[in-house]
Amino acid sequence: IIYAADKAKAEETLAKAEIDYDVLQKGPDPDEVAAAESKLKGAQTSLDAAKAALQDLELRAPFSGTIAKLDLKVGESVTLGQAVVTITDLSQWIVETDDLTEIEVVKILQGQAATVVPDALPEASIAGTVASINDVYEEKRGDITYTVKIALTDPPPQLRWGMTVAVTFAKP
Repeated sequence: IIYAADKAKAEETLAKAEIDYDVLQKGPDPDEVAAAESKLKGAQTSLDAAKAALQDLELRAPFSGTIAKLDLKVGESVTLGQAVVTITDLSQWIVETDDLTEIEVVKILQGQAATVVPDALPEASIAGTVASINDVYEEKRGDITYTVKIALTDPPPQLRWGMTVAVTFAKP
């Protein structure tokens, strides 16, 4: 009796294996493959959309630097174009002076040497070079004035953004 039960079970297993073999020989069901491919495409589309949405949540700086000021709190919403951070590039210091009158600015040349002395560091005499001179004027206090940018050569480590300075231009 034990042998008959084993034989019946073996015949049943063989019949199932033959059916499975026939199915495998025919290959996968094209409808099931199409459905799986459709699900995969939908999942990829959802993944791409999630990645894009994540990128939209990131704030990216246009250049490398040090955060000097952050005007944003965790969870706060921002709008496109809203300034939320001030980034500094401390590898190159630029001093701007915007009080050169039209009579003075014509005596200044790009590349001309200049000396900058911060009010807070009167012992520091910092060498610099005129990097640019604005072509467009501004009217201030009844005068026509121009902005000149001076690139500093070797600024002291105590120099900070926003410090007031006295600028002296070397004779051209």
